[in-house]
Amino acid sequence: MARVSAGSTVSQTPANLLLGAIRDPHDPRLCGTCLIGCLDAVFSQTQHDHFLFQRNLAKHHDIWNALILFVTVKRTNKQMQRLLTRLSHCSCRLADPQICNLHERGEKLKPFLIARTVPELELQQHGTDLSGLSPTVSGSAFPTDIFALFGENLPVARIKSVAKGSTASWPSSPSELLPLGADAFVEAMLQWHDVLQDTLVFVTVAVALRICRSVLLPSVISHSLCGRLVKAGRSLFDRTIAHVVLNDFSPAGYRAGDHFFMQLEGIQILLGVIQEQPTDGTVAFFRGYETKVCQLCSLFLHVLTDPRYPHPRKGALREQFHGIKICGEYLYRTFHMHLPPRPPIPLHPDIVEFDEQFFPPDPSIRSLEEVVICTINSFREESRCAGLHCDDSLQTVGKGFSRCARCNVVTYCGRECQAQDWRNQSFPHKMVCPKLRTVIAQGGGWTVFSQGDMIETIPIIRENWKASGVDESDLEYINGWRKDRETRRSKMPDGTEWAPAFDDYDSIVWQFGASGAGPKPRYPDRLARWPSEVAEEKALLEVQPFWEQDVD
Repeated sequence: MARVSAGSTVSQTPANLLLGAIRDPHDPRLCGTCLIGCLDAVFSQTQHDHFLFQRNLAKHHDIWNALILFVTVKRTNKQMQRLLTRLSHCSCRLADPQICNLHERGEKLKPFLIARTVPELELQQHGTDLSGLSPTVSGSAFPTDIFALFGENLPVARIKSVAKGSTASWPSSPSELLPLGADAFVEAMLQWHDVLQDTLVFVTVAVALRICRSVLLPSVISHSLCGRLVKAGRSLFDRTIAHVVLNDFSPAGYRAGDHFFMQLEGIQILLGVIQEQPTDGTVAFFRGYETKVCQLCSLFLHVLTDPRYPHPRKGALREQFHGIKICGEYLYRTFHMHLPPRPPIPLHPDIVEFDEQFFPPDPSIRSLEEVVICTINSFREESRCAGLHCDDSLQTVGKGFSRCARCNVVTYCGRECQAQDWRNQSFPHKMVCPKLRTVIAQGGGWTVFSQGDMIETIPIIRENWKASGVDESDLEYINGWRKDRETRRSKMPDGTEWAPAFDDYDSIVWQFGASGAGPKPRYPDRLARWPSEVAEEKALLEVQPFWEQDVD
């Protein structure tokens, strides 16, 4: 294999060295340790700085392209093992001061990267012995560093600018983040997770999904990434609970506790981004795994709140993993897990208390006025085409994606979909558009609707509607339009679906809280109902015949 000439004395920048070394993603020209040093020299970050991350994306376009290709190119299992072996073996020109310096930088960082996947590794202040590690483990440090960089820097990318191709930063378009396509991206991420067993891979999927949205989400769903998430989450719990039940506050116990903390962060980030997607997409992602994910959220919280959990910062972890609690409650109610004949599910008290606080919705949320306000704001934020049966979006169309100039609410991929929707049979936009314009104007206009804080905005709009005498039939029509649009996308949960749970969940969860070991699980209120469920049950009762019976 080709290598840089040992006699070469031409000095290059770390960026150029890095680019030259990974030009062939199957055969890097420097070892993993030296490549880590190159990344550190190019993206040296002493602190988490939003503006620094923006500068990184704007300045190093070619490097980002090389890095994303490195982790998404298709590899067989044999090619992957060969790559990791190559990264673990050093044949660098250490006599070159520049190469030696980069190597030293990499040696300082490498143990911390490996410790993400090997919690048993004992990190020493003055050097850590890595000689006993297998080539697969040793070679994993460089790709782990790449995924860490994506997770740190990509969150500052501007979604609309990327979709419209109007940014000078990386990525300049969704396709640049998915150079080989969405399916290839997800397949590569699954392969890397198999190798690294690190949720940093999930973080990369999450930040890519945040930017690419409808371009990437179908592939994430079709490749059952949620199933991989469940498998990884359960494995993480099982490894950690072994130390918790032993009350293990040894150095090994603390390493296991810290490993749980780091890996759970990645799971929480992915769950959060999934819940930011359109509701039908979120439901499709979880469908079939929703019960297990809900149970995992409960188990994760039980570990974090157990006094035997070995972690130096455990006092602050409850709030740090607020998203786990939100996801558990979201799945429990969205998939109607409260409805019989499904057996009751005991959950961590934080999930139950959150459910008691926010479910069922306040009476005001059930009002027609608030439903319409939320509908208008939801459609304003929608990045998908409003055309019938059209799956295009801002991310797939780019600059051609535009909003209706009259109502300024719904969006279209082009004139064809706009024309079809204008004369749609059920709710033609020809009828919807003027009603939207009227109620928005009567509510105070876009200066009020676009204020952002719904808690403060809703009372103002409702008061304006009352003062201006808003036509309730307009609100009813808009609400009917909303329901029609929701049924077009995909089948929503109605309580008839029943995804399998963990067979041993009940026996495990009731062990928490025993003998004072953390809070006990609780059952959510199974009598609480969604407004739609209340209406449905009421309608069923109204059609039941009343049988008179003679009383003896």
